[in-house]
Order: sequence, then structure tokens, then C-alpha cells
Amino acid sequence: VIGLKPGEQRTGTISFPEDFINEKLAGKSTEVRVHLHSIKEKRLPELNDELAKKAGNFESVDKMREAIVDSYTKSRTQLNKSVAQNKLIDQLLEGMEIPLPPSLVEKNIGYMVSERRERLERRGKSLESLGKSMEELQAEFRPEAEKMARTQVFLLSVASAEGLTVDPQEVDAVIRQAAAQSGQDYEQLREYHERTGLIHDIKDRILADKASELIYETAEVTEVPPVQKAGGGEASA
Repeated sequence: VIGLKPGEQRTGTISFPEDFINEKLAGKSTEVRVHLHSIKEKRLPELNDELAKKAGNFESVDKMREAIVDSYTKSRTQLNKSVAQNKLIDQLLEGMEIPLPPSLVEKNIGYMVSERRERLERRGKSLESLGKSMEELQAEFRPEAEKMARTQVFLLSVASAEGLTVDPQEVDAVIRQAAAQSGQDYEQLREYHERTGLIHDIKDRILADKASELIYETAEVTEVPPVQKAGGGEASA
């Protein structure tokens, strides 16, 4: 495409990698013909109050900036809180001997394999492109899967000891959010979760989150000032 002018055509050859997700094209070359119809330049609109109103019905540019800063601050605060919670739970688990249900470990491994497959496919590759057998992948994920299972068992034990419960509305909210994000029908997605037993996983996840929140709230938290990078900026947490 580089060097072409509107109305011009060019033919060339492209080669696909050996691990390309489409096996029919993997490792092969094909001829591609390009016809450049036009060249368009994206120009950003002027940043003014009118744009702010169109962007989110903000009163002014200053109000829009405030909303953006507030959203960023909240997201960073939640991220730092999540990191602190994970570190706290890791410290609590040190030295604890917690029996791990084999089925939970295997379930976690299955989730991790599926997640790796989805990430690869979004990049146009397949799980097989890693050059590892399923047994090798499962062995690779097992330590992390066991750590996840240990944390899950611990948090659910805390939830049980503290009498934490899950309201049907909380489960409903999780499924509705998943339906909205995936574009699926809510009723069908809920029926699928109930039929496959995944609805129990949602309840356990909510209970674990509540237990983690309770542990964090009762812990002594020390706020650490941000580290300044060279040049005056703040290092990311």
C-alpha cells in the first residue's frame, strides 16, 4: 500500500507464519491485489465546551477533565487496593497447610488453558502453535492453579466462619453484566449457568471477594507515597 496513489493498483505476495490459526494458509504464500480507492486523514475536533457536551453531556471542558481524572483516580485506587489484598492474603497463607480438592485444581487448569487459547486466537494463532502438548501445558499451569485453589479454599473458609452470604440479586447482577459484555441473552445465559452448575462458581467467587474485602478492612493498612521517577513523574504502582 505504501507509495500507492488513489486509483492505483498493486499486486504482491504475502507469506503466512507456520503457526497461523488458519491451517489452510499456515506456512504458505499467496498473491494479494490491492486497489487504493482513497486516502483519508483523521482530524481531531477542537477541544471546547461543545465537544464536551457531545462527548458525555458535560457542562464544560473543565467538567469533562474532572470526570476523567476522577475515573482514573478511582481505577488506580482499586488497582492498588487489589494488589494490597493479594499481598495480604499471600502473607496469611504462608506456612498454612491447606488440603486442595483435586477437582478444583483441575477446574482452574481448565480455565487457564481456555484463557491462553482465547488470547492466542485473538492474535491469529492456535494453542498448537506453542509447540507443547496438552499434558505439558497442564503441568506448566499446575503450580498457579494450586495457588489459586489454596486461596479459594482459604477465603471460602473465612466466609463460612464469618457467616457471609450471597443474595440472589448479586448473582443476577454478575450474569447480567456477563450477558451485556458478551452480547448474549440474559435468560439463556442464566439457564446455561444453572444447567452446568457454573452458578455455584459465581456464588463462590462473590463469597471469596467478600471475605477478601473483610480481611482487608480489618487489617492495618499503611499508605506508601508514590515513587518519583526521573523527570518528576510518578512511577506506576
